[in-house]
Amino acid sequence: MKKMKIAAFLGEEKKAEETYYSVGGGAVRLTVGGHLTLGGEVLAKAQDTTSYTSGAGGSIWIDCGSLSGDGFLSARGGSAVHTWGSGGGRVALYVRHDDSFTGRIE
Repeated sequence: MKKMKIAAFLGEEKKAEETYYSVGGGAVRLTVGGHLTLGGEVLAKAQDTTSYTSGAGGSIWIDCGSLSGDGFLSARGGSAVHTWGSGGGRVALYVRHDDSFTGRIE
């Protein structure tokens, strides 16, 4: 089994406590020709903020032959203290064969 840690930042990265807004969730795309076992986390979550405006959730796009595991996928929007949080992003799963994924999608 091959384990991967992938970090990709799209746009400008700032610390939420230094600004009146936080950054959005970014994007993750995984294309696997065969079987994908997802036992960890795939996150495109926006940053929470203690100020006014939080970022929107990002996007997760997974295209694979089959999928299993009990991992966690999240494209959640951020929360803010002084206003409402932002909208969530999107999770798209394209699985060509039966899958036995039992994880959580948020």
